[in-house]
Amino acid sequence: MNIALINFSPKGNSSNSKFFIDYMKNSFSPQASVVELKINTCGKELDLQTLSSCETWVFFYPLYVDALPSHMLDYISRLEKTSEISTGKKIYAVTSCGFHEGLQTCISLEILANWCAASGTEWCGAVGIGASGCFHFFEKYHVESGPRIPVNRALEVLAFNVENGVSQCNNYVTVALPKRLYKLAAEIFWRKDIVSNGKKIKDLSRQL
Repeated sequence: MNIALINFSPKGNSSNSKFFIDYMKNSFSPQASVVELKINTCGKELDLQTLSSCETWVFFYPLYVDALPSHMLDYISRLEKTSEISTGKKIYAVTSCGFHEGLQTCISLEILANWCAASGTEWCGAVGIGASGCFHFFEKYHVESGPRIPVNRALEVLAFNVENGVSQCNNYVTVALPKRLYKLAAEIFWRKDIVSNGKKIKDLSRQL
């Protein structure tokens, strides 16, 4: 089976989406045939030759106001009008958000499921990841230890299902870090970030 992993993050190769793509690639068997696409701007040319050669597409994207990034919506809307999408492609997704709860991604996944129903593709399920804002801090941890275990496990299960063409229920996960600690870490990061950009901590409370 040929599998297309499509990165819709505007940050491209420096994104969490790319990190999740690399982890899933390592979870596939050596027999899996995998290609990567990067769609990070509006008006990106449709790579119909690559997409038509793949029976399965996996969309990776960050949550934008509880929905899809605008350039992703533009891309799949144009894709819907082509003949390449009318062949019953299997669609999976991995989406992530800065909210602690992975369930926050559910509306965007409903949008994708509805798009599949309208376009004639088969919606096969997804992983919705919460607390992704701190995920890159845990890269050093092995899958068998550390806060990222729940996310890694979910991606491994998805990789198996993608490779075998098996549908799954949407799986909402987050890092193994209490919400209070996650919130505290985010606030510390914001304070350091605003100072490094030449502003003052009190500017965080300014009202426009």
